Amino acid sequence: MNNITGNVIALYSTDGNNTVLGQYEYSPYGDIMKISGTLAEQNPLRYSSRYHDDTLSLHYYGHRHYSPRHMRWLSKDPMGEQYGLNLYQFVLNNPVNYWDRLGLSAEGSGGIAFTWPSFTKILSKLNNTCTLAEGAAIAILTANGGIKAAYAFTLYTSGIVSEWELSKEEAEDLYSNSDIWNVSDRDSLADYSYNCSQNKATASNSFTHIYEAKKKSPWKWITYHYTGTLNVSCKKCVFSKDSFKLDDFYDFTPANHDDKKTVITYGGYFIGTIGISCGWQPYKITGKFDFK
Repeated sequence: MNNITGNVIALYSTDGNNTVLGQYEYSPYGDIMKISGTLAEQNPLRYSSRYHDDTLSLHYYGHRHYSPRHMRWLSKDPMGEQYGLNLYQFVLNNPVNYWDRLGLSAEGSGGIAFTWPSFTKILSKLNNTCTLAEGAAIAILTANGGIKAAYAFTLYTSGIVSEWELSKEEAEDLYSNSDIWNVSDRDSLADYSYNCSQNKATASNSFTHIYEAKKKSPWKWITYHYTGTLNVSCKKCVFSKDSFKLDDFYDFTPANHDDKKTVITYGGYFIGTIGISCGWQPYKITGKFDFK
């Protein structure tokens, strides 16, 4: 769980009980004031959702390290003097109202709003190199979709992966956090269920539809829209779901992702234009499971 400036303040279990596994309290500049919970110290993502090194007491933002104890960066701003003469200053000395996702620039208050224009502006200043683009995208994907979203992207940039087969548990989690995208497709499934209750349906059927991962799900930053096949059956007027199979293609081709407010918002849309020259390889995401 994060607060409005992106700081991880709590960890919860995913078993449905919402057990608190970790809690954090920070000073305005990122010093950990209080930490508790069985998994709190094992989690490396803390202040600003950045990686925290317990040994060095530093946060890593992708482009440089930040010291909360000294309230400053340890190296100069890669952007130069664009945001001020003090190249070591942390978020304009105002961490209550500003934040920095990549160690490059302070973003304004009111909510986490690392915008598309600011992202492209930063990359253009850095010559749009593959390494910097990859680091920037991973930082943003981690902040929004968590470690799994970053992992999916590293498979893409590795250039050697042709398929990622989700585990049964991962496929179930994706399905439970998705909706059928097209309303008419939802109706066709509902019609089969109704006809089943009226003893007018076939014994079994398959429905292949486009699914959309829910907005607050990490899968929104991985699959977004994907193809899913739901196998159902009707026995003695009782409708049941039997199995589910998904098939997706992980890429960042701009033509396939024209909505800049979704998974492609920051890194993806831009990266799709340089992916081939960087040697990055789109791959399939597959998975299946049987309903209990």
